[in-house]
Amino acid sequence: NVSVIPGTYKVQVNNYTIRTRGKPVPFQIICRQAGLADQVYDSAWMPGRRSGEFITVCTHTFHELDEEDSTPEMSANAASRSRALDSEWNACVGTPEATVATLKSLGEKENVDVVVCNDGASGIKENVTVNELFMQMANAQPKEEKKKQYLSENCSKNPSTIQELMEFVRTNPDSRLTIVPRDHTPGYLVDIGTSSGNNVRSTDLPAPCHYQAKFQYPVKPVPGADTLNIGNARLDE
Repeated sequence: NVSVIPGTYKVQVNNYTIRTRGKPVPFQIICRQAGLADQVYDSAWMPGRRSGEFITVCTHTFHELDEEDSTPEMSANAASRSRALDSEWNACVGTPEATVATLKSLGEKENVDVVVCNDGASGIKENVTVNELFMQMANAQPKEEKKKQYLSENCSKNPSTIQELMEFVRTNPDSRLTIVPRDHTPGYLVDIGTSSGNNVRSTDLPAPCHYQAKFQYPVKPVPGADTLNIGNARLDE
């Protein structure tokens, strides 16, 4: 696939490697522009034609749509199919709604186990004076001297599966969960609503969506100057 800006282009094709043993190599060029019917050009690379002898398939113009011509148009086949399926679509799907899943919406779904992490700030009093902090240290019980721990022993205490992580958070409600962007792509869950409820989708569970590609730092799922900053879900709220 090649994306271009509006203008007139000469389309040439080259065959870098020939493996058909004396047979022609058919190919097809499709010029596609939103709102217009596809322009299809059929051709073939004939036997005996050497690599580097380009075939000029066509000269095609991609038009720049102004405000008056910006309304997209359907092809006859697409329009006929849309009219035939319109009533079924409205009955089953209607106008889909996509909203970011919240703890409340997840808690109302079946077969969903929600574990909430604290922000790590529980037990910390506000407006604590220096003297109070000093006396807290003085009154604290001395900790037992810990023996040396090997790296393998320390790693074995960390959760290694999602189930172990959830159990750890339940046991330690004040724990904090940190996502390392280089290892995992942070994302969000999206609830999808249709006219017929769960009769269209195979599950009522929310759809997982990532902010960007793997190994990229997350961004807010809102439109911006860079279209890559938009998540892969259409959000109504």
